[in-house]
Amino acid sequence: MTQKPATEIDLLRQQNEQLKSQLMATSVITEITKVMMSTPDLASVFRTMMLGIHDTMEFERIILFKVDPEGFVLRPVTWTGIPDALVKDLAVPLSFIEGGDIADTIFLNRPIFVDPVSAKDDPMGSLSPRSYLTIPIVTKSYTRCHEFHNCTIKECPAYNNPNPYCWTIQGSNQRHSHVSEDERRRLCVLCPLFKCNHVLWMDRPSSETLATSEDITVLSTLASQAGLILDNFQTYEDLKKANKELQRINVEINKINHDLKVAHDKINKDLEQAQEIQLSLLPQNLPKTERFSCAATYVPATKVGGDYYDLFQIGDGIYCMLVADVSGHGMAAALIMSMVKILIKSHTNIHSTRETLSEINRVLNQDIKTDNFVTMFYAILNLRENMLTYSSAGHNPILIIDKATRDSRQIKAEGIFLGVFDDAMVKDNVMPLKENHRMILYTDGLTEAENMSEEMYSLERLESIAKKTVNLSPEDAQTEIIRDFREFTGKAAIADDVTLMILDIN
Repeated sequence: MTQKPATEIDLLRQQNEQLKSQLMATSVITEITKVMMSTPDLASVFRTMMLGIHDTMEFERIILFKVDPEGFVLRPVTWTGIPDALVKDLAVPLSFIEGGDIADTIFLNRPIFVDPVSAKDDPMGSLSPRSYLTIPIVTKSYTRCHEFHNCTIKECPAYNNPNPYCWTIQGSNQRHSHVSEDERRRLCVLCPLFKCNHVLWMDRPSSETLATSEDITVLSTLASQAGLILDNFQTYEDLKKANKELQRINVEINKINHDLKVAHDKINKDLEQAQEIQLSLLPQNLPKTERFSCAATYVPATKVGGDYYDLFQIGDGIYCMLVADVSGHGMAAALIMSMVKILIKSHTNIHSTRETLSEINRVLNQDIKTDNFVTMFYAILNLRENMLTYSSAGHNPILIIDKATRDSRQIKAEGIFLGVFDDAMVKDNVMPLKENHRMILYTDGLTEAENMSEEMYSLERLESIAKKTVNLSPEDAQTEIIRDFREFTGKAAIADDVTLMILDIN
């Protein structure tokens, strides 16, 4: 057996360390969810988040600030690693000059890395940091500012802007265009639509390195999740005072929170259980009826990956079928895909696949701030009306084969991938469900896999083997296709996750 080069072993070790770090970070999210589900005390939620970052990511000093709109300052809520006497009376101005980078992280809505720190001019200079990192925590915004204020100034950059966080848009608040930048900021924080009410500040005094790019990505994702959880918590408190209709919504919100808790619990495992977590997100038993039979398989490229498939009933004689692929590999892709699964189950629409994908795209763009994107083929099988409604967001062509004639055709993507652009340009497509036809869904890890000669497996090869095995059951056809795939790739490493799903309309 050929020994792996040292560089490959080092790469595997690095990936192991990254997965360990990301798994530890997910435990913070899980703990926040547990506290939120068990106590109405926001202080407990904040404290748990602080201790989680301190213990799992080794930031020695952390302060959670809260915006004081009336005082136009940031005030510390809770902290760790710093004597109380140095923190309790801190008040960081939100003004453009005096507030510095920690105020800018709010009005730019992004993490800011400060290095070096000016002891004289920086509002955090009293703590003598060499460098520090600030992360905004933002909750959801459900209303555009021009709608809320009945503003008709279409020249305002915030008017109909896809960015819902109007305080971050340069030149916004044209209703008060004559005021200074500081006055604009003051008006923003006093507005009910202002949703950045907390900021995390942290440093590592004893370390030469404050944070890696991976640290910032994990912290940004954690901050986004904390914003969602805090938003759900506040919504829950409001719902307790609402009428019967709001109580109905409260039940739905609690269900979503429960699904999030289940997903986070699955991810909160050590490295050896990471693959088990990923596989547990996939359906264990696919439905089978007299009208259709189905088989699916998933082959991860690494311990965990970002492919996902599902087939589940959503109504009488109505089923949802999908295959999705998150860009990249590892825990980050798996985390995003677990959230996509929850969004699918939460937003499934039996009438429109476009609406479901558009809502998932909106949430991914608004709340999941990473470089990953998602491709997806999403369909609704209506066996009562013999119709298939589908949308494809940048996914690979789907094969449909007439089992009698072995004629085949491809359903190609009309939309673009999810999680990058505000409009994924997907649409509803409708076609009749024809008997004795086979559908083959897959991810690009199958068709774009290369052998030792750097030749791709290709869609043409998949189509050829699919026609040869069309008279086999979906399970047996799937086995033959994967056997052919492994025979083709040989000893070449699988570079991407492979998912294959076969559905027969009987």
